[in-house]
Amino acid sequence: MTKLFISLSEPSYARHSLMTAAARIGVEVVGHIDGPHVLALSNQTSQALSRVAGVNFIGVSTFDILSDCRDRIAHMPALSAVQSEADVLAMNFPVFVKPRKNLRKGTTPLAYTRWASGAALHAAKWQEFSTAEVELGGLVALPDMGNPMSCLEITFAANADSEVFLMHASTHGFAEHNRPTNLVSGATAPADLMSAIQSFCTTQQIRGGIFNVQAVEHGGAWKVMDWNTRPDGTYGVAAGAHPGMADAGLAHMLGLPVVKTPVHFELRSYWSNMIPNHRADEVRSYGLIPSWVWHRDAIGRVYGIGDTKEEVQAKFAAFEGAML
Repeated sequence: MTKLFISLSEPSYARHSLMTAAARIGVEVVGHIDGPHVLALSNQTSQALSRVAGVNFIGVSTFDILSDCRDRIAHMPALSAVQSEADVLAMNFPVFVKPRKNLRKGTTPLAYTRWASGAALHAAKWQEFSTAEVELGGLVALPDMGNPMSCLEITFAANADSEVFLMHASTHGFAEHNRPTNLVSGATAPADLMSAIQSFCTTQQIRGGIFNVQAVEHGGAWKVMDWNTRPDGTYGVAAGAHPGMADAGLAHMLGLPVVKTPVHFELRSYWSNMIPNHRADEVRSYGLIPSWVWHRDAIGRVYGIGDTKEEVQAKFAAFEGAML
């Protein structure tokens, strides 16, 4: 039986979700490295696995590129992210500030703020910008995509031959950087962006893993906004709930026969009408899955997963009609 290492340090709910998907395709998930197959469910675990020899994943230099939003543009179509004083001052358009390294959320109040221009940021906060978040490589300034904004979530698997397998593309909205709105599957992944992703995986000899790319259209082209060295959070909740979510991607990654199963999924947000935690079982009674990833005190988001879009929308219609 094929064995797949998923670290015991990963969130238990996410590990269980991927274990369920793996079991459906006859794969045993283990808590110690026992062969070449590994799967990271967090960027921190990805960083640790990039340093392990003899596994089908990414190397240290590749992890450094993917986690660094300032240097990614040298390797792929990506949003420009700058740090130098001259480059910031040259941004005569709205800018957004974020940590340079995509490892964890920044702690400085300046992170995730918006400014009318690079000059406005420089005049008000240059000292803080230029010295903050040393452990995350400092802060960077990027073109501001507006607020609210929408991005494309692309999740794909890579196998031992560096071949990319598109699992899903979804639209995902954000009311604020820390307040995501609806995510809906069934989007089309741009061919030129997928070609660039494949080229990078081939050049860097990426030999395993499931990855999440967040992309936006900017300057007439699709560009990478973030490249997470793990699946997006949807799979940590929903991979076990339906064989169409992760089974085919896992099989591709592991060199097993790939069987595609139709699936539609949505993640709807209820920030203005959050559901009390004690009603979680009622949410589940409609065939939906409550989520606490961004909020613990109440249910702010709910997953719907089914064979078709119509099935999922019917579940939400019944739920919203009765509970909201």
